[in-house]
Amino acid sequence: GWTGMIGLATGLLWFFIVGFNMLAQVDWSIVEFLRQGFWLALEPPGPEHGLSMPPLNDGGWYIIASFFLLVSVSTWWLRTYLLAQEQK
Repeated sequence: GWTGMIGLATGLLWFFIVGFNMLAQVDWSIVEFLRQGFWLALEPPGPEHGLSMPPLNDGGWYIIASFFLLVSVSTWWLRTYLLAQEQK
């Protein structure tokens, strides 16, 4: 259904945003990505940005990725709920 497709699409967007940002941190080296994988992170913005949208490299990607993860988990939960309602 539509909830599953939205959940899957936004989950993939989250995955690619996080993955490509981590690859960019190691200069697009797959070997370094695998070696440093546990230490790579998509960091949140600092407090100096307040509630405004920070630049992408200073936490903006974190905000965007978090939004897509929120939509993905919420729509997947809605999918599960709607499927359970059908079985009732």
